[in-house]
Amino acid sequence: MYKKLFLSFVILVGFLCFSQVIFSAVTQCDYAVKLAEELNLGKGLSVEEAISALTKVGIVPKEGFKCNVQVTREFLNEIQDLVTAAAEKGLIGFSPKRAIEILTSLSEDMGLPAPVPLGTVPPPPPPPPPPVPASPMK
Repeated sequence: MYKKLFLSFVILVGFLCFSQVIFSAVTQCDYAVKLAEELNLGKGLSVEEAISALTKVGIVPKEGFKCNVQVTREFLNEIQDLVTAAAEKGLIGFSPKRAIEILTSLSEDMGLPAPVPLGTVPPPPPPPPPPVPASPMK
């Protein structure tokens, strides 16, 4: 029994470590709409309007916004870099520091982790709970 439990644990840890981490059911287009609104690029925007507004200020991921793809840490990091660049160029009405604060707040509001700057390592996931000791067999 312990072998099966241990094997299941190893498979789960391996899956979590080597798969792309998906944080929630938030899609890239859901995020784009909220981001455009938070950056004051418009209110009550449709997905198309939000993506167009973000594109005009240079905030569009390499592969574009994919409405059927959920937000990942890599996506958040790429968006952070693009938003920072737009702020540095004066394309949005916020300083780079304030833009990062907006992204962090938006991520928290949507149940996502805050983006991690390039060159840093994201915090590790919390450790698994300790195993429950088996009752001694008589």
